[in-house]
Amino acid sequence: MESRATELVLSADFALKETSDLLNASLLETYPELRGQYALVDNFQDTTYLINDSIYNFLLLFAEPASLHEIYNKLGVDKTTRAQVTRFVKDLRQREILVTAQRNAVLKEIVAEEQELPQPGIDPACVVKVLKHTRQVWIGLVRDATRSEPYVLKKCLFPPGLSDEAREDDIRDFCHEVAMHKAATPHPKIVDVYDADMETYEMRLQYVEGTSVRKFVKNNNPLLTDRYRLIGSILDIFNHLHAKGILHGDIHSSNFLVNAQKEPMLFDFGMALDTSQKKDRGSRMGGVYPYAPPERVSTKPMKIFNHKPTSQVAEVYQLGIIFYLILYHELPFEGTTWKNLSGSILGLAPAWKPKTPAGEDIPAPVINVLQKSLEKDPSDRYASVQEFASVWERVIKSLRTQECN
Repeated sequence: MESRATELVLSADFALKETSDLLNASLLETYPELRGQYALVDNFQDTTYLINDSIYNFLLLFAEPASLHEIYNKLGVDKTTRAQVTRFVKDLRQREILVTAQRNAVLKEIVAEEQELPQPGIDPACVVKVLKHTRQVWIGLVRDATRSEPYVLKKCLFPPGLSDEAREDDIRDFCHEVAMHKAATPHPKIVDVYDADMETYEMRLQYVEGTSVRKFVKNNNPLLTDRYRLIGSILDIFNHLHAKGILHGDIHSSNFLVNAQKEPMLFDFGMALDTSQKKDRGSRMGGVYPYAPPERVSTKPMKIFNHKPTSQVAEVYQLGIIFYLILYHELPFEGTTWKNLSGSILGLAPAWKPKTPAGEDIPAPVINVLQKSLEKDPSDRYASVQEFASVWERVIKSLRTQECN
């Protein structure tokens, strides 16, 4: 039983920022209303939310662990306001923005309706590390007698009170992810699926020790040749997927892990689509909004994507975003509100700089190849990843030949 002294803290997955720290001078000049505002950055999902100064200052109270009772005292709230604060904290906890020191602990007396996280039913002695634990899923690094090396175990959880309809939806999503992931493999640069249990709803996956594409380029500032190789490897992965009729459906930097050999490993097929099954093509609308292609962007408030499904040319565009990130350590389009970001995606051209952050010159042919992938009109892009990969390989080979002469 948790006490009123249970301490909460802003999750390490999130960071509080001022917009002036996130946007470059030209964007601040274009959108002066963003000056002096605040944002909550979800580093795991590569997502940024504009927040007002009241929410910013409230979250600052949790920069260091603090109990809700301490927060009440700091704010000097009355009984009515205290209930509002409690509801808001509950919402932040459900979104995993505020967490306890031990992620699995829950508040019982502070937020009366909060339920304990469902237990995965896995021998704790086998668990090397818990990677994620929510009310819907448990993911951990596990070691047992079935394999010589540790592996990732992903298990669906069904919390008490879950409706039959919601349970069926979760099971259907799990089965779909397993089927799509198995269909995508084997490939040396796609995380392997060892097996899946359709009775316990567990999936066993290859463990890859690595970091996201964004963190890899930012922390290592790789040589231009290593950036070329990373781009070529990702094109190879998606050439393989599209040749099998599979669209990944959720392309963003956190769905790639760069391993010790500086090679990308793709995972997370929960939003993947099998283009041979027409009934499936519009059923899943995955994506992270900074990577949204213009044809899928919705300008309506709180609605990131329109109802247009993904496609090969849409994924060509999303890969172009990844490659821009690999070259420049930043995304081509920014905005702390969806209105500003969607306006940038729809109306602004990417800024193609002549040098990497490491100071290496980027040859014009390389920029020209990548520029075509980020054209606003889908018909102006590469018609397929196969075409994209073929042009890329030809340009890189030509540059190597010139260097040798």
